[in-house]
Amino acid sequence: MRELLRNENFRRYWLASMFSEFGVITLQFVIALYVFDLTGSAVLYGTLLAVVIIPRFILYPLVGIWVDLYDRKKMLMGSMIFALLVLVVFTAYD
Repeated sequence: MRELLRNENFRRYWLASMFSEFGVITLQFVIALYVFDLTGSAVLYGTLLAVVIIPRFILYPLVGIWVDLYDRKKMLMGSMIFALLVLVVFTAYD
């Protein structure tokens, strides 16, 4: 583990991943707050947070196993392309 932390590229990747994940979690929380502000419904607020959090608990361990079995570079590129497509669809929808 210490050898990894001494690797400059790994540290950069780890920091970038950490900031990215922090941004995603913050965005999800802010969107839930926005829904609460628009509707005033605590039920919708809680439901939106549950819809975001529950799949993480279920899917993260499974995806971790899946990524270990296949080429990580292709998996990373595929997930980024999928995220881009989702953003384009939601942007076009609005």
